[in-house]
Amino acid sequence: MDSQTLKDSIETRLKAQIDIIEQALIDINHGDVGDLEGLDDEVESICDDIKKLPHDIAQSTEPLMLEMIGKLEKLAVVLQEHQDDLKGRMS
Repeated sequence: MDSQTLKDSIETRLKAQIDIIEQALIDINHGDVGDLEGLDDEVESICDDIKKLPHDIAQSTEPLMLEMIGKLEKLAVVLQEHQDDLKGRMS
């Protein structure tokens, strides 16, 4: 696979992960944690593929990568808050 094709694939996968994370945030707000299995493996795979790109092409994926990281950070906070809420209800 040439660098441009790999970059395009990575960007498509980043957008898909962003969509999954956004849907998870919506679901959690409605009380449904859902299934996030495989999310970490896909993120790791994307990172590994970015490392295969020439530096200048890899840098062009940075905006989407930063967006995904921001959403992952928000998801982590929301999941922790949800867990704390559940623990509070059980006490």
